Amino acid sequence: MKNNKVNYFFSIIKSSVILFVLIFIAGCTNDIQHETLDDMVTNAKSKVKTITVKDYKAISEQGGNYEIIDCRQENDYIKGHIPGAINIPRGLLEFSDKISNRRIKIFIYNYDDGCSALCAETLLKLKYKDVKMIENGWKGWSKTYPEIFEAVIETEAETPEKEPSPKEEEDSDGCG
Repeated sequence: MKNNKVNYFFSIIKSSVILFVLIFIAGCTNDIQHETLDDMVTNAKSKVKTITVKDYKAISEQGGNYEIIDCRQENDYIKGHIPGAINIPRGLLEFSDKISNRRIKIFIYNYDDGCSALCAETLLKLKYKDVKMIENGWKGWSKTYPEIFEAVIETEAETPEKEPSPKEEEDSDGCG
């Protein structure tokens, strides 16, 4: 009788271990297709409305109630940005409190269309109602209007001048 109890106990342990291993293996398999960056950008572009830099310039000259957001890194924004733009880097867009009115018209740009589309799609996912990306982003603006941009002037007292490292220069103008 004692031998049957021992065999029964080991049988339950063995069955439990086999079940655990099967569940573990099933959890490790991944049949989900991951989206590539190109797929993400294409998908974002299909959801986002666009405006040309010339059309945006005309709107900006008329004035009105809207926001323009530069989603590049701060160091790129400091070097130059579209007049009136506020800087909210792409990695902080979801957490920023610089824009809170989800009904206001928003124009958004990054360095190029891929980054701009991802930024605009993020705002749409956050339930902002009227979001348009500026086609060709900063590249398009600076090429079309090289003389029209704002730069943040830093004084030496506020920010000591330093030579950028090769890594900083490499990361500059990215989709940040």
